[in-house]
Amino acid sequence: MKIFTKTNIDDIPLEDAHSGSGQRKVLVKPEHVTSKHFEIMTKAFLNAGSSFDWHNHQGTDEMFIVLKG
Repeated sequence: MKIFTKTNIDDIPLEDAHSGSGQRKVLVKPEHVTSKHFEIMTKAFLNAGSSFDWHNHQGTDEMFIVLKG
């Protein structure tokens, strides 16, 4: 059984995302979920005028929700 633990977002470390094109915090990791349809959830940070490097996740969809900017 996988157990999800409550974590404060301020305690999650910021890491580089996709070759340094931005930064992210990994909110939910693959080891936290039991669904074959859900893999990971991140909160990403991108500087104004920047973009994430194009990349591909084989067999996985990726969705972005822009909160501001």
